[in-house]
Amino acid sequence: MSHLVGVDVGGTFTDALLMPLDGSRTVLAKVPTATDPAQSVVAAVIEAVERADVDADSVELILNGTTIATNTVLEGPAHASAPS
Repeated sequence: MSHLVGVDVGGTFTDALLMPLDGSRTVLAKVPTATDPAQSVVAAVIEAVERADVDADSVELILNGTTIATNTVLEGPAHASAPS
């Protein structure tokens, strides 16, 4: 069976939702967002695949969104956190 994964990178957590293309049981994974958001995307996808107990090769599509970027645009750069 084939799956897709939707990932949202937030300021505190990164969420991944794994969904079989047949519409059956979905699985949610949540991991802390790392300094490098790409690491969080990978960790969340791995966590979702492991929780669903499916083969990673069954993932045909990964969709990525980022709450961090959306919030920065909506709130403006004055509210963005500066690296320390």
